[in-house]
Parts: sequence; C-alpha cells; structure tokens
Amino acid sequence: MRICHVSPHLPPDQAANALLPAELGAWAHERGDTVTFVAHEPAQGPSTPLRAGREAAPLAAGRVWRVPRRQGAWGLARALKIDAWRLARRVGRALDEAAGTADLLHLHSNGLIIEVAAAWAKRRRLPYVLTLYGTEIWHYRRRWPFDP
Repeated sequence: MRICHVSPHLPPDQAANALLPAELGAWAHERGDTVTFVAHEPAQGPSTPLRAGREAAPLAAGRVWRVPRRQGAWGLARALKIDAWRLARRVGRALDEAAGTADLLHLHSNGLIIEVAAAWAKRRRLPYVLTLYGTEIWHYRRRWPFDP
C-alpha cells in the first residue's frame, strides 16, 4: 500500500501530532508499505536545503516534502488571504509529488495544510483518514462568518 501522511509537524518537533505520524510511517514501512510525508518545516527552521526545486528530504521511513509555515499577512493581503492561497498552492504541488500515486492519505491534526490535503484527496476521490488530537477538539472555536 502507498500511504502519504500529512501533518503540520514531524520530528524534530516534539508533539503527539509530530511523533505519531513518524511512528505510524515507520511501522508501515517495516511491513512493506511505501510511505511519504508532507509537513511544514520544523518549528526550529528549515531542515534541509532545496534540491533541484523539490522540497523533499529523507526520513527513516520515507521521503518528506516540507512546505513553509504560514506567515501572517497585513492589510489588503490579509483581508484577501493571499498568504493562505500561496501556501495552499505549495501544499497542492507537494501533494502532487508526494501523494500522486498514493492509495491513502492519513491527515494528522488540523490547520490549512490538512484542509488543503482533504480537498485535494476529495477531488481525486482518494480515501483519507483524519486523526484529531484532544487539545484540537477541546480548544475548537467556530469560525466566522461560517465554519466549513
């Protein structure tokens, strides 16, 4: 099976939503599955230099496509969510490479990267599993004016 894990965090970040996808990926890799990851850069900064325009770096259980974290925009750019659109396009391109032949997406946590991945999978009729963690559920706040 070809599995792509999408998470806002992966090691070296230390959190449940960083460690669980890495552990699941290692387990799946050991049983013979092909594993890839799409995640943000580590909170400490970029992990590896870009190679030939591809944001991919090896992980023990598979390759990781890293996309930048969302940067806050100001003024009209913030109102138009230009930074979100740019990041969504980068996430989509990373998914095209990392998950283009995947059988399943496993989405960890929440955030723009997860929402883009879910929409990407839905357009391709690709099954996905969403794992939410307790703090994401406990601290959930509805969005205004509507909450998709």
